[in-house]
Amino acid sequence: MSIVQSELAESKGEADASLTGASADMHAALSSLAEDLAAVRKFMLQTAQLGSLNHELNVETETGLRKVATASQELSASSARLEEIMRELPERLAGQLKELANRLDTIQGKVSSLK
Repeated sequence: MSIVQSELAESKGEADASLTGASADMHAALSSLAEDLAAVRKFMLQTAQLGSLNHELNVETETGLRKVATASQELSASSARLEEIMRELPERLAGQLKELANRLDTIQGKVSSLK
């Protein structure tokens, strides 16, 4: 019976050693998996941050484009008003010069009548 006990003890020792080795391998695999998961999590967080920054940039770009479009419309309207004023300016100036000439004639006439 001692041979059987000895063999059982030896088998148990081998089984324990085998389990210890398997446990160490499993621990290493789990540790590696945990590191991989942490790296994936970090990558996903960075991707989410980039997505958020991209969205903010798109919103700012859209706002800027709207402002440029508004400024362009205002510039076009101002340009049209300026063009109209430039067209009317010679007529207005001619009218004012005629009025001034008439006033000068009136003043000259009054001065001549005083002499």
